[in-house]
Amino acid sequence: MDPLKAKHLEKALTQFAEEGAAKVFKPMIGAGYIVGGVGALQFDVLASRIEQEYSLPGRFELPASR
Repeated sequence: MDPLKAKHLEKALTQFAEEGAAKVFKPMIGAGYIVGGVGALQFDVLASRIEQEYSLPGRFELPASR
């Protein structure tokens, strides 16, 4: 949400991807990230870790159902 903390978020997501906690994709167009996981609980854990370890407020948005 805060563009000034984008580097911290990138570092956090990169670390989680290296740990195997999530798959992280950076689209070639746009500034967001796509994070893949196994289930809803995994996203809750990642959001909590982002807040605790990196002091970043975190939330995930699920894609709209088709």
